Amino acid sequence: MSSLSETPPAIDPSECEREPIHRPGRVQFFGFLIAVSPDWTITQVSANTGTYIGLEPEDLLGSDLNSVLNREAIHNIRTRMQMLQDEDTVERLFRIRILDNLNREFDIALHVTGQTTILEFEPNSDVQQDYTAYVQPMINRVSKPETVKEACVSAAKAVRALTGFDRVMVYRFHNDDSGEVIAEVCNPGAESYLGLRYPASDIPSQARRMYLRSTLRIVSDIQAPTAEILPEKDPSTGEPLDLSLSSLRAVSPVHLEYLANMGVQASMSVSIVMRGKLWGLIACHHNSPRVLSFQARSATQMFGQLFALILEKKDNEISSLDRERAQALHDGLMARLATGSSIARQFQDLADMISQVIPCDGMIGWTEGVYNAVGEVPSQEELTDLLPFLSSMASGRIYATHDLASVLPEGVSAPASVAGLLAIPVSRSTRDFIVLVRREISKTIEWAGAPDKAVTKRDGAERLSPRTSFAAWQEVVRGQSALWTDSDIRTAESLRVTLTEVILKMSETALAERTAANERQEILIAELNHRVRNIFNVIRGIWSQSSASGGGTVTGLTETVGGRIQALARAYDQVTEVDWRPASLWRLCATELAAYSGSGRDRLELRGQDALLLPNAVSATSLVMHELTTNSIKYGSLSAPSGWITVTSTGNTDGGLTIEWREQGGPPVSPPERIGFGTTIIEQSVPHELGGTTAVRFVADGLEVDITIPARFVAGMVNTPPPSVGQFREAPPPKQTISGSVLLLEDNLIIALASEDMLRNVGADHVWICSTVPQALRVIETSDIDFGVLDVNLGDTNAGDVARELSRRGVPFMFVTGYGERSPMKQAYPNAPVLQKPFAEERLALALATLSGQG
Repeated sequence: MSSLSETPPAIDPSECEREPIHRPGRVQFFGFLIAVSPDWTITQVSANTGTYIGLEPEDLLGSDLNSVLNREAIHNIRTRMQMLQDEDTVERLFRIRILDNLNREFDIALHVTGQTTILEFEPNSDVQQDYTAYVQPMINRVSKPETVKEACVSAAKAVRALTGFDRVMVYRFHNDDSGEVIAEVCNPGAESYLGLRYPASDIPSQARRMYLRSTLRIVSDIQAPTAEILPEKDPSTGEPLDLSLSSLRAVSPVHLEYLANMGVQASMSVSIVMRGKLWGLIACHHNSPRVLSFQARSATQMFGQLFALILEKKDNEISSLDRERAQALHDGLMARLATGSSIARQFQDLADMISQVIPCDGMIGWTEGVYNAVGEVPSQEELTDLLPFLSSMASGRIYATHDLASVLPEGVSAPASVAGLLAIPVSRSTRDFIVLVRREISKTIEWAGAPDKAVTKRDGAERLSPRTSFAAWQEVVRGQSALWTDSDIRTAESLRVTLTEVILKMSETALAERTAANERQEILIAELNHRVRNIFNVIRGIWSQSSASGGGTVTGLTETVGGRIQALARAYDQVTEVDWRPASLWRLCATELAAYSGSGRDRLELRGQDALLLPNAVSATSLVMHELTTNSIKYGSLSAPSGWITVTSTGNTDGGLTIEWREQGGPPVSPPERIGFGTTIIEQSVPHELGGTTAVRFVADGLEVDITIPARFVAGMVNTPPPSVGQFREAPPPKQTISGSVLLLEDNLIIALASEDMLRNVGADHVWICSTVPQALRVIETSDIDFGVLDVNLGDTNAGDVARELSRRGVPFMFVTGYGERSPMKQAYPNAPVLQKPFAEERLALALATLSGQG
C-alpha cells in the first residue's frame, strides 16, 4: 500500500504563491507520521510505517494508539502532551523504545493541529551525546562581537561546527522582503554567496509565514522519495493534514528544483525571529544528502532562538542610543524654542541639530505657510506640488521613501534634486512638515542570478525554474537614495513628538498671550482714552486760566501757555522713553531749568537723594517745577545775575517724599497782590492731585516752598550724582535759515498746518503738504524737493516707502514722531534726524539746519 514519489508534478507558475505548502500530503523519507484523534484513534499515517516498525498503514488506521505502542512510550507521550501550550508548540522525546518487539529507539516530536495530535518518529542515530551542552559555549561566542555583522559571522561559524554543513549563511530580509547574505562560512574553494541579493519571490510570503511558525526546516535529500499520507484527507475536517509544524513535512517541488539548480543536495534553515517578525534565516547547504539527528536539530533550533535574543539585545542597545540622541535633540530643541520663537525663525539652527542625528542632504521647513530651506532641496514651487501627496501619506505619522519617483501619483513629478524623502508632520493638521531629503545614489546590486524567475516548457507543461544560474548578476539602480534606517525612523518619530509638543505648547502660550494682550489692550485703550481726555482738559484749563489771569499781550499769553504745555511734554518724555517707568525728580528740575534759564552756567544745586516718581505723579510735579522756574526767572533769584536755586529732596520714614525749594541771591520778594494761575498751580496741584501738601513762604532771602508727596506716588530714593543742567540745555537755534522746497508728510491737518507755518517762518520757499504715501510719491516724482519732513506713523501704514524714495534720490529728510529716537525708522535710516512731537519752531529749525549742513 506504500506510495512513494520520485518525480515532482508539473507546476503552474501562477499557482506558486498560492501553493498550499503547509498541506503537501507527504513526508520526507527519514521518519514516519501517525495522526490520532482526541480519543487516541489513529486517523492518518504516512505510507512508510512498514519500513520503520513493520506495521503497514492498513494495520494501523482505525486502531487505538494505546494498543500499538508500549506502555512506557504511551506514558511518555501523554506526559509531554500536558506540556503543550498552544498550536504553535512542539514537544520532543528522545531515545524512546516504542514497540516491545522492536529493538530500536526513536526520537519523537508531537504537536496538535485542530483536534488532531500529530506524532512524528525518527530513528535515533546518535551515540549518547548531549548536543544542547554545545549551545551555551556557542551563545557565549556570539555575544562578544559588538556589531550585528560580526555577531552573524560568529553565529555562522558556530552552526557549521555544530551541524557539519558545507555552507552556513546568515540571510537578512530587507524592507521590500528581498534578502541579502550578510555572513557566510563555507568549504575552502567554494563559490561565495556573500553580499548577494535574492528577490522577495525566492521566499514567497506564505513561506515566510511558515518560517515564523516553525523555526527550523530541514531537507535531508532533494532526490529521495517521499511518502504520502493515508488517507489523503483528515476524516474530521475533509482537508489534507496541516503539517505547518511538522519536521518531516515534504518539500515543495519548486523549492526542490531551486535547490537542485544551486547544486545543493541537502539544506536546513533556522529562523531568526525578533519581536514577532522574521528578521532573517541561518541557511545551511550541503553538497550531498545529510540527515541531521533530531537532537542536533533541536540544539540548533535552540541556538537560533537564543541568537535572535542576542540580536534583539544589540538592536535594543542601538535603540537606546537612538533614544539618548533623540532625548538630546529633544532637550536642544526645547531649549531653542523655549523663548517662544517659532520654528521658522530658528530653522537654520534647528536644521543643523537635526542633521547631526539624521543624515540628509537638505531640509525644508513648511510651517504656517512659511518656506525655509537648507542644503540641496526642492524649490518652494516644487514643494507646493508635493504637499497634497505628503498630506495624504504623512497624516499624523512619519513617511519615508528612498524612491520618491516610484511612489508619486500620476501627474506629479519628483524634483530633480530629490530621490529620497522623510516627512515629519509637526502639527495636528497635515499642513506643516519638516522634510528631510536625500539625493540620488547610483548603486550596483549583485543578485544571485537574474532576479526574474524563468518559465520553461517541459513535457508539454509550463514549469517554473527559480534559478538556472546563481552567478552574480549585477543591476545598476538609479533614482534611489540611501535607505532610511530603522534608527532614522525611530529618531524621526521622537522628533515628531517633540516638535508637535513644542508647537502645541507654543500655540497654547500664544493663545494665552493673545488673550492677555487683548485684555491689556482693552485696559490700555480705556487708560489712553482717559489720559487723552485729561490732557485735553488740562490744556483747555491751562489756556482758560492763563487767559483769565489777564495782563500781557497775545504773544506773552502764547508763550505762557506754550511753556506750560511744553513742560507737560518734557515730563511725559521721561516716563514714556523708558516704557512708562518712574521718572527722576532731579532730572525734572534740571530739564525745566535748562529749558527756561538763559544762563550759560548751572544755577541749580541739587541736594539729598534723588527720588523716583511714579508716572501718575509726574505731570503735577512737572507743572509745579515749571511754574517755580518761570516765576524765578521773571521775579525771583534767577532774574538776578548772581542768583541760584537749591532743591533738596529727602525720603520720609513712611516712604513719602519732601521737596524743599530755596531761592537765593535774587531781589527781595513779597507776596503777590493778585493770585494768578501760576501761583494756583504751585500751591494747589500737589494737594489736589496727589493728596500731598504745599507750603509757600515769601522771605527776605528768597522764595521758599516745601512740598510733600505721599508714598503711593514714590517708587523709591536713589543715591546718584546730581545731573548737570547743561546736559539738558538745547543748542541755540541756527543763525541761518533754510531755503528751498519742503515735502511735509503729515496725516493730521492741524499739525500739518502748524508745521507749514513753522517751515515758512524758518525760510522754506514752498511746502508740499501730503497726508498719504501715494500723494507724497507723486509729489516727489513731479516736483523738485530739497527737504523731507516725514511723520512716521500714518494710520495703518508708515513713511517707509517715501523715505526709501527720498534716500534713493539723495534728498535729505527727517522724521517727526511721538516715539522719538526709539522709532523703528531710526534703525533703518540712522543718519536721518528724529524730532519728537510736540516740538517748537526753534527745534524744527535746528533739525533742518543740521540736515542742510548749517548746524
